[in-house]
Amino acid sequence: MKKLFYPLWAVILPVMIVSGCRQSNEPPRLSLSVDSLDIGTVYIMDEPKSFDIEVRNDGGRELVIDTIMTTCDCTTIDYSHSPISAGRSTTLHFTFSGREFLPQEMVREVQIFSNDANSPKTFYFKVIVDTPNEVNDSCDSYQLSF
Repeated sequence: MKKLFYPLWAVILPVMIVSGCRQSNEPPRLSLSVDSLDIGTVYIMDEPKSFDIEVRNDGGRELVIDTIMTTCDCTTIDYSHSPISAGRSTTLHFTFSGREFLPQEMVREVQIFSNDANSPKTFYFKVIVDTPNEVNDSCDSYQLSF
């Protein structure tokens, strides 16, 4: 029994030490599936538009997202607040509402704050806020008489 015990630990112990050291020496590193995205056209009277991006931890320790900030209240984000293990990912679910805007093209900024040394990570999305054709047609045909 002693002869079998020694060779087994001679193999398992170095593997445990090497894998443990590798993991603790690499800090968490947040990466995004895309750095920017064009979400297309959102009509003022329509429902909000949703889209997803993936956040991946390319580091060696757990990644913790502290907070996510946007440039306006027109965008909400839903995500798991659980730590992201090394090599794993999670999805950020965005919802943009164009109801408070006049027709225009805009770029919105999202900052993701985490325990990554290079925090915050910035993501941009472009959107065109417009009115539906029926609204444009009815406004064009309306004439004022004085």
